[in-house]
Amino acid sequence: MEKISKKFDDGLQIAYFEFSKDIVCIEVHQYGKNMGAFCSDVSYFQEWDEKDLLQLAKTHIKQVKSAQSPSGKNRKKIADYEIEYNTHFEDMVCINVFQNDDQLAAFCSDRHSFEEWVEDEELLAQVVRSQVQ
Repeated sequence: MEKISKKFDDGLQIAYFEFSKDIVCIEVHQYGKNMGAFCSDVSYFQEWDEKDLLQLAKTHIKQVKSAQSPSGKNRKKIADYEIEYNTHFEDMVCINVFQNDDQLAAFCSDRHSFEEWVEDEELLAQVVRSQVQ
């Protein structure tokens, strides 16, 4: 799947692409500002219509903005980066990526995908690298 972009009202734009054969990632921009990305299992993604995708993007933006709060964060060193992750709702995890205390990226993912990534540190490193680029 090549990267496909869609524009919505309120300056919201998304672009989605196949990260791997099992994972689709959705990049979110609001008024031209990169708001990070979230990824999901391909089977879930295929069930979403445009309304679902728009709602998920709006939820992602809210989660990224609320991820600035300092409470309840977990940190983990991955490759050349340090990640900080928070649980939002029951099924969403937001991840901030740092290098030398500078925040490089922020993205959210469904809990199931995140738990799979954490089990395989190389896969998690690959996901983090893809979000930083």
